[in-house]
Amino acid sequence: MRVRLGEIDAPERNQRWGKEATEALIAKVLQREVRLLVTGADRYGRIVGTLYLEDRNVNAEMVAEGHAWASTYTKNESMRDLERKAKADNVGLWSTDEPVSPSAWRGVVSKEELKEELRELSCQQRPLCKEMRSCDEAVWYLQVCKYTALDRDQDGIPCEGLCKGWNKPDAPAQ
Repeated sequence: MRVRLGEIDAPERNQRWGKEATEALIAKVLQREVRLLVTGADRYGRIVGTLYLEDRNVNAEMVAEGHAWASTYTKNESMRDLERKAKADNVGLWSTDEPVSPSAWRGVVSKEELKEELRELSCQQRPLCKEMRSCDEAVWYLQVCKYTALDRDQDGIPCEGLCKGWNKPDAPAQ
Protein backbone atom coordinates (compact mmCIF):
# COMPACT_ATOMS: atom_id res chain seq x y z
CA MET A 1 0.00 0.00 0.00
CA ARG A 2 1.37 3.42 -0.94
CA VAL A 3 0.85 5.96 1.86
CA ARG A 4 1.85 9.58 2.25
CA LEU A 5 2.52 10.49 5.87
CA GLY A 6 0.31 13.45 6.73
CA GLU A 7 1.44 16.67 8.39
CA ILE A 8 5.07 16.13 7.43
CA ASP A 9 7.25 16.85 4.41
CA ALA A 10 10.21 14.48 4.17
CA PRO A 11 13.11 14.98 1.77
CA GLU A 12 12.63 13.54 -1.70
CA ARG A 13 14.55 10.33 -2.42
CA ASN A 14 17.11 12.08 -4.62
CA GLN A 15 17.36 15.11 -2.33
CA ARG A 16 19.95 15.61 0.38
CA TRP A 17 18.95 13.58 3.50
CA GLY A 18 16.36 11.65 1.47
CA LYS A 19 18.20 8.35 1.90
CA GLU A 20 18.62 8.86 5.64
CA ALA A 21 14.95 9.77 6.07
CA THR A 22 13.85 6.72 4.10
CA GLU A 23 16.15 4.44 6.10
CA ALA A 24 14.87 5.90 9.38
CA LEU A 25 11.27 5.19 8.44
CA ILE A 26 12.10 1.67 7.28
CA ALA A 27 13.96 0.96 10.53
CA LYS A 28 10.87 2.01 12.49
CA VAL A 29 8.17 0.07 10.68
CA LEU A 30 9.56 -2.70 8.47
CA GLN A 31 8.16 -6.12 9.44
CA ARG A 32 6.14 -4.53 12.25
CA GLU A 33 2.42 -4.28 12.73
CA VAL A 34 1.38 -0.65 12.34
CA ARG A 35 -1.92 1.19 12.45
CA LEU A 36 -2.81 3.86 9.92
CA LEU A 37 -5.25 6.64 10.72
CA VAL A 38 -6.39 7.72 7.25
CA THR A 39 -7.05 11.44 6.89
CA GLY A 40 -7.63 11.61 3.12
CA ALA A 41 -5.96 11.17 -0.26
CA ASP A 42 -3.60 13.37 -2.22
CA ARG A 43 -3.81 14.40 -5.87
CA TYR A 44 -1.82 11.34 -6.89
CA GLY A 45 -4.34 8.99 -5.32
CA ARG A 46 -2.07 8.06 -2.42
CA ILE A 47 -3.64 7.50 0.98
CA VAL A 48 -2.67 10.25 3.45
CA GLY A 49 -2.60 9.49 7.14
CA THR A 50 -0.85 9.16 10.45
CA LEU A 51 1.14 6.02 11.06
CA TYR A 52 1.20 4.51 14.55
CA LEU A 53 3.50 1.85 15.93
CA GLU A 54 1.75 0.75 19.11
CA ASP A 55 0.94 4.14 20.71
CA ARG A 56 3.80 6.01 18.99
CA ASN A 57 3.03 8.57 16.27
CA VAL A 58 5.62 7.72 13.60
CA ASN A 59 4.92 10.92 11.64
CA ALA A 60 5.76 13.01 14.72
CA GLU A 61 8.86 10.92 15.44
CA MET A 62 10.17 11.59 11.94
CA VAL A 63 9.94 15.34 12.58
CA ALA A 64 11.31 15.10 16.14
CA GLU A 65 14.33 13.13 14.93
CA GLY A 66 15.06 15.60 12.15
CA HIS A 67 14.07 13.35 9.25
CA ALA A 68 11.23 15.60 8.04
CA TRP A 69 9.79 19.07 8.27
CA ALA A 70 6.35 19.83 9.66
CA SER A 71 4.18 20.37 6.60
CA THR A 72 3.54 23.99 5.73
CA TYR A 73 -0.14 23.05 5.57
CA THR A 74 -0.46 21.51 9.03
CA LYS A 75 -2.53 23.27 11.64
CA ASN A 76 -0.98 21.01 14.28
CA GLU A 77 1.17 23.36 16.35
CA SER A 78 2.78 20.47 18.25
CA MET A 79 4.24 19.23 14.95
CA ARG A 80 5.78 22.69 14.39
CA ASP A 81 7.13 22.60 17.97
CA LEU A 82 8.81 19.25 17.25
CA GLU A 83 10.46 20.76 14.18
CA ARG A 84 11.68 23.80 16.13
CA LYS A 85 13.15 21.54 18.84
CA ALA A 86 14.88 19.27 16.30
CA LYS A 87 16.35 22.34 14.65
CA ALA A 88 17.49 23.82 17.98
CA ASP A 89 19.01 20.46 18.99
CA ASN A 90 20.79 20.20 15.62
CA VAL A 91 19.55 16.63 14.97
CA GLY A 92 19.05 14.79 11.70
CA LEU A 93 18.90 16.99 8.64
CA TRP A 94 19.33 20.01 10.90
CA SER A 95 22.94 18.89 11.50
CA THR A 96 23.74 19.54 7.84
CA ASP A 97 24.67 22.87 6.30
CA GLU A 98 21.63 24.87 5.18
CA PRO A 99 18.95 22.19 4.81
CA VAL A 100 16.52 22.87 1.96
CA SER A 101 12.88 21.99 2.55
CA PRO A 102 11.37 19.54 0.07
CA SER A 103 8.83 22.13 -1.07
CA ALA A 104 11.64 24.60 -1.87
CA TRP A 105 13.73 21.85 -3.45
CA ARG A 106 10.88 20.77 -5.71
CA GLY A 107 10.76 24.35 -6.97
CA VAL A 108 14.33 24.13 -8.28
CA VAL A 109 14.32 20.76 -10.01
CA SER A 110 15.69 20.65 -13.52
CA LYS A 111 13.46 20.82 -16.60
CA GLU A 112 14.30 17.16 -17.33
CA GLU A 113 13.21 16.10 -13.85
CA LEU A 114 10.05 18.17 -14.26
CA LYS A 115 9.27 16.48 -17.59
CA GLU A 116 9.72 13.06 -15.94
CA GLU A 117 7.44 14.08 -13.07
CA LEU A 118 4.78 15.31 -15.50
CA ARG A 119 4.86 11.95 -17.27
CA GLU A 120 3.84 10.33 -14.00
CA LEU A 121 0.72 12.48 -13.60
CA SER A 122 -2.63 10.93 -14.30
CA CYS A 123 -5.57 12.52 -16.07
CA GLN A 124 -7.81 10.64 -13.64
CA GLN A 125 -6.86 13.17 -10.97
CA ARG A 126 -8.95 16.36 -10.87
CA PRO A 127 -6.74 18.86 -9.02
CA LEU A 128 -7.49 22.42 -8.05
CA CYS A 129 -5.18 25.33 -8.83
CA LYS A 130 -4.29 25.66 -5.14
CA GLU A 131 -2.97 22.08 -5.27
CA MET A 132 -0.58 22.74 -8.16
CA ARG A 133 3.15 22.89 -7.47
CA SER A 134 4.07 24.68 -10.68
CA CYS A 135 2.64 26.40 -13.72
CA ASP A 136 4.03 23.54 -15.83
CA GLU A 137 1.86 21.09 -13.91
CA ALA A 138 -1.25 23.26 -14.43
CA VAL A 139 -0.48 23.57 -18.14
CA TRP A 140 -0.09 19.79 -18.38
CA TYR A 141 -3.55 19.21 -16.89
CA LEU A 142 -5.10 21.83 -19.15
CA GLN A 143 -3.44 20.81 -22.41
CA VAL A 144 -3.01 17.06 -22.02
CA CYS A 145 -6.06 16.18 -19.92
CA LYS A 146 -8.25 18.98 -21.31
CA TYR A 147 -9.22 19.89 -17.74
CA THR A 148 -10.70 23.29 -18.66
CA ALA A 149 -11.89 24.07 -15.12
CA LEU A 150 -8.31 25.27 -14.50
CA ASP A 151 -8.87 28.05 -17.06
CA ARG A 152 -11.81 29.95 -15.59
CA ASP A 153 -11.70 32.85 -18.05
CA GLN A 154 -11.09 30.58 -21.07
CA ASP A 155 -8.00 32.49 -22.21
CA GLY A 156 -5.86 29.34 -22.54
CA ILE A 157 -3.85 30.14 -19.40
CA PRO A 158 -4.55 27.85 -16.43
CA CYS A 159 -4.40 28.91 -12.79
CA GLU A 160 -3.80 32.59 -13.49
CA GLY A 161 -2.31 33.27 -10.04
CA LEU A 162 0.28 30.52 -10.52
CA CYS A 163 0.93 31.16 -14.21
CA LYS A 164 1.13 34.95 -14.07
CA GLY A 165 3.20 36.16 -17.01
CA TRP A 166 3.16 32.76 -18.72
CA ASN A 167 3.07 32.75 -22.52
CA LYS A 168 1.31 29.83 -24.12
CA PRO A 169 3.93 27.46 -25.62
CA ASP A 170 3.31 24.28 -27.56
CA ALA A 171 1.60 21.46 -25.69
CA PRO A 172 3.86 19.67 -23.18
CA ALA A 173 5.18 16.18 -23.84
CA GLN A 174 2.75 13.43 -22.93
